[in-house]
Amino acid sequence: MRLTLNVLLAACIVAIAVPAYAELQNVEVGGSLRIRGNYYSPEAVPQPRPRVFNPFAGAFQFDDTGHSAAFVEQRTTVSVSADFTDDVSAFIELDSYEIWGTNFRDSYIFSANAAQSPFANDVDVYQGYIEAREVFGRPVSYRIGRQEIMLGSEWLMGNNDTAAGFTGLSFDGISGRYELENWHITTFWAKLVETGAVEEDGDTDLRGIYATYNGLEDWVVDLYYIGLRDAAEPTLATPNGGLLGGISDTIEDIFGVDQFDEVTTIHTFGLRGAGTFGQFDFEGEIA
Repeated sequence: MRLTLNVLLAACIVAIAVPAYAELQNVEVGGSLRIRGNYYSPEAVPQPRPRVFNPFAGAFQFDDTGHSAAFVEQRTTVSVSADFTDDVSAFIELDSYEIWGTNFRDSYIFSANAAQSPFANDVDVYQGYIEAREVFGRPVSYRIGRQEIMLGSEWLMGNNDTAAGFTGLSFDGISGRYELENWHITTFWAKLVETGAVEEDGDTDLRGIYATYNGLEDWVVDLYYIGLRDAAEPTLATPNGGLLGGISDTIEDIFGVDQFDEVTTIHTFGLRGAGTFGQFDFEGEIA
């Protein structure tokens, strides 16, 4: 009964969020339940960060001197999709990601059953967006709200749904898609960090454009740009900054400057090609 009420509430929110001129036509309710056990041996031990950044040095060293890692992860999702007139739709997805044994409510020592800690993992709004298609009669669509952004093979940007720790990854922002006969172009802007609603700056923003050409038989070519602007504090040049801290120290050593003291801008350009040749699949990407 509780699940039914939550689904109905989500459907009401979807209906209210869409402009009044669009009438509700169809509602679909979905969800997923994914459980996986993970076991790692030998143990992965974090490496100390070197003073000079080495791109070929791993962040972990593997040995058999300690305990192996074993855990069971579970991700549960419930979604509501609503289609309206005028090519307008809305989508809401709730999810909960848990590691078995981290939220057990009983204390076997004191025989006490209590509610979960307010800081424990709970149900979150994983996605929630409005989508408009065929805008102004053109092959253009856009989404506004929290959404997944998956580019190409998801080498740089995806939904974190394949490796161990399938926590999912969504972005708060706006994305648009322009579809031609042989071209698909996706643009996006996302707010990664909001340090405060009253400040002028200090946030972290992500933007980009991803173009796909599929006019070649059995081949697809992607060309893209991703830009990051990080004006958040504290700076990345910290004693325990990990990989980014190592890059920062190397920049200081070589150029005598620390670009992380102020606004950090990172521009990434990439090219990807994938296709088939006979019974073989090929893929290559450089950024």
